[in-house]
Amino acid sequence: MNPVATIPGPIIGGLLLITVAMLAMQAIRVLGSMPQTNANIFAAGTALIIGVGANALPHDLIMRLPALLRPFIAAGIITSFLVAAFMHIVFNLMLRTGDREAKRIENTPDNE
Repeated sequence: MNPVATIPGPIIGGLLLITVAMLAMQAIRVLGSMPQTNANIFAAGTALIIGVGANALPHDLIMRLPALLRPFIAAGIITSFLVAAFMHIVFNLMLRTGDREAKRIENTPDNE
């Protein structure tokens, strides 16, 4: 018998809760340290919404997808990561919208 299978469900649930909480706090730390440009906020928000939406997809719909796509669509965190990475590449590396906005913000005089 697999030794992991003998661990009670509540113990696994508690460990999962701690792990997810630590992961969420690290994500908040990263989001707080990135430049608050419209491109970054849009990318993070869109990735979050799509990731949550991926978890709400019906199981039957996911099973109709090609086998290669199922793991990426079924797990919301993978879908979120892929969307965020794609949007970061488009906005910040290809279009450089984040750099232009950050420079514009730096050149704006403070209202103090």
